[in-house]
Amino acid sequence: MSFFENVKIAFRSIFSNKMRSLLTMLGIIIGISAVITITTIGNSIKQTLSHSINELGGANYLNMEVMPRPEITDEELELGIPEMTDEDKISETMIQELQDKFPGDYSTVRNEFLGMGTVIDRDQDSLRAFVMGCSDGYLSSFKIKYLAGRDISVEDMRQAKSVCTVSDLFVRQYFRRGEDPLHKTIRINLNDGRFYDFTIVGVYKHDIRVLGDTHDSDRPIKERETLIAIPIDTVYRLEGKDEQFYRYFSVQWNPDLDQDFAKEQLQTFLDSKYKSNKYYHVEIDTDDMDMLDQFNVVINIVTIAITVIGGISLIVGGVGVMNIMLVSVTERTREIGIRKAIGAKVSVIKMQFVIESIILCIIGGIIGIILGIVNGIIIGRIAIFLVDRFAAEYAPLISVSIQPSVLAIVLSVLFSMLTGVFFGYYPAKKAADMNAIDALRYE
Repeated sequence: MSFFENVKIAFRSIFSNKMRSLLTMLGIIIGISAVITITTIGNSIKQTLSHSINELGGANYLNMEVMPRPEITDEELELGIPEMTDEDKISETMIQELQDKFPGDYSTVRNEFLGMGTVIDRDQDSLRAFVMGCSDGYLSSFKIKYLAGRDISVEDMRQAKSVCTVSDLFVRQYFRRGEDPLHKTIRINLNDGRFYDFTIVGVYKHDIRVLGDTHDSDRPIKERETLIAIPIDTVYRLEGKDEQFYRYFSVQWNPDLDQDFAKEQLQTFLDSKYKSNKYYHVEIDTDDMDMLDQFNVVINIVTIAITVIGGISLIVGGVGVMNIMLVSVTERTREIGIRKAIGAKVSVIKMQFVIESIILCIIGGIIGIILGIVNGIIIGRIAIFLVDRFAAEYAPLISVSIQPSVLAIVLSVLFSMLTGVFFGYYPAKKAADMNAIDALRYE
């Protein structure tokens, strides 16, 4: 008897007892669907977290901080090391040298608060604002989009220009409908009595995911607070500082660079600057990426644990398959006797029942896979609905991505086949070992 004939007989036997076959496959279906559902949810959560960090521009940041050297002994720490001075910190000159040495590979993310203030519009209304000095590409690094003009540039910083970028909210507050805000000059009156004139070079979209809800979104538009960004070097000029020093700041690297390579290159550069510093050096970490990795590790552990628990039902399902195959062997005793009487080999009889068991498990596995994917999609849709319902402002950030695990699907099919072989072998062996005469006498 050929393999395909065994397959036909197996399908005929399964479909001749549809309800019994379905109940037999139920354990397999539940187990496989549970595994696929859990892995789909796990993959979707990881994709959502990764997307969220990318949307906030945190996927390729290296955070740097001046710290005491690790080789400093506890005794030295107890006696006290010299207090950190500007000479121990990272200077603007050092940052500029970094950018000149690796052009296009790294951009620093820095900001310096200038002060709170107001801008008087043509109607003599006072518009609330806070002025922040930003490095080039600061807002863009957080995926804030520009609607017109440009971001703060390196040239703006080097020349400490009196330029600024404002939000679309500010444009609606200050300008008349349809008026072009670019290259217009505004006067900012700081709360400490100082006032400065700045020329608008760009208009960005106010994004509450990054800039917050300004705590007064229910107020009339003219009473809402807005951020005005100016070159960070302009802040230093206005405050009479020749150079700024940092204990910590962030660097964004070119996405074309490998993270480990970028970290190693930056560490080598900074080590060369601190080689003569006895007490301090710069440590680099990737908080966002490390946090994402930690989330992924936790999700993977939880997914594996729940998958193992869900896999227990596969054992229960396998026992059900063995039970029904034993019943099938008993019901078809005379059929087995006839086949053995006309010369059917033991291996043929055994293969017939093993194939039937495998097909039974594969059908259950396929149904379970389909149900698992459907369950994952339904849960994803529910998550999207809840986000839209209770956190609509964060919906663009929390993009729920349904990601069924291809590996889990492939392993589920293989596991179904192995279940069929393992739990179908004993009934098949029992059928093959029957004595032909005793089988023909069976009533």
